[in-house]
Amino acid sequence: MKVTILLTAVAVFAVAIFVVACSKSKNETPSNPSSEKFVDVDEEDNGSTIHVLPGETIRVKLRSNPSTGFSWALGPFEERGLETNGESEFVADPHREGEAGYGGCEIWTFKARHSGKTEISLFYARSWEDVDPAKRFKLNVVIGDASSLTATGDEINLSENDSGKNIEVHTGDVIRIVLESNITTGYSWDNADKVDKDILALDSDDYVSDPNPEEMDGVGGNTVIVYRALKPGKTKVDLVYSQSWEPSEFDQRFSVTVEVSDRP
Repeated sequence: MKVTILLTAVAVFAVAIFVVACSKSKNETPSNPSSEKFVDVDEEDNGSTIHVLPGETIRVKLRSNPSTGFSWALGPFEERGLETNGESEFVADPHREGEAGYGGCEIWTFKARHSGKTEISLFYARSWEDVDPAKRFKLNVVIGDASSLTATGDEINLSENDSGKNIEVHTGDVIRIVLESNITTGYSWDNADKVDKDILALDSDDYVSDPNPEEMDGVGGNTVIVYRALKPGKTKVDLVYSQSWEPSEFDQRFSVTVEVSDRP
């Protein structure tokens, strides 16, 4: 009798450990304060919207049983502020050695890189079957302004005249780049090389038309691109003004080197 009670207690304890591993814990911060911050979601969050900050990692934890041939797969995904390696980690339920048919939990991770809005969609199906998925999971993600990560800083305003300069800023500073443009011509300002997103977060990229009370065609305006300094380091903001379908060596460019240091 005592042995039976003991075995039952051990089994309950093992299941409890798994439940904790596969359950969500919003805004979980590991014991190491220098490590990244996690936001955990599961089936209960299907169809909802979550807010995260640049630098945080979303962990999607979904029940799965590979022994049935079913697994979770990533749907159409646009890396608008989120990055993923496109693979999941399977954490098995407690089971005896040699036991077959046990289930577990698939964990998908997504790293928030800069401000924006995007969607995570996953579907549960057998890869060889051409039928509707057995289950679907959808999560709307809003990556918020990075300002809450750092102290309020100064605003540095740049224009075409600042191209080629070296800019020194502090963590929390905002870099606002205003460049003349006219989207009616098909031209737009785009990143020629990727900025180091761990150093600078893209807060916004907007086109502001010039006043046009008579609603004339072909009126120009300005492209306003805003970055926020996240942590010390050195990176480059390299923009090119071109027609995406017809790039040319004569396209206009804007480039600044940004060096971020800790706020005094």
